[in-house]
Amino acid sequence: MRYWTHCVIEAYCFGEEDENGNCPCGRSVPSPFCLTNGICPHFAWAEATERDAARFVKLHHILKDKVEILIHEIWWKLRWWFWDGLWFNRRKIDEFFANIKVASNDNSSMQRWNEEQREAQAKFEKWFSKAKKEW
Repeated sequence: MRYWTHCVIEAYCFGEEDENGNCPCGRSVPSPFCLTNGICPHFAWAEATERDAARFVKLHHILKDKVEILIHEIWWKLRWWFWDGLWFNRRKIDEFFANIKVASNDNSSMQRWNEEQREAQAKFEKWFSKAKKEW
């Protein structure tokens, strides 16, 4: 089973600021960009959770985001009830999904995918044993 989650990193850039107060890369704050291609040499981080990071967010930002999420969910529920759930739209969707072909393991793209998964698992086993000792 696969899951998607948010990894929250409390980060700081120790690079010299430019005249605008930005990091050497031109960004105003550390971002996922700092984690690309290995890790930026100026990047520093601390163990943190989403709750720790939320302490620095202003309450009005949280409320705004929650209201936007609520409005978005209500919109899609109403759309489903009044349009997408109608019999002729469900028929089109069912036809669409029925026509999707399933790739077999004989397919070259599936063979490449399976090989990449095997390589990733081999790298993971080496990484995990080392990371477990460090943790």
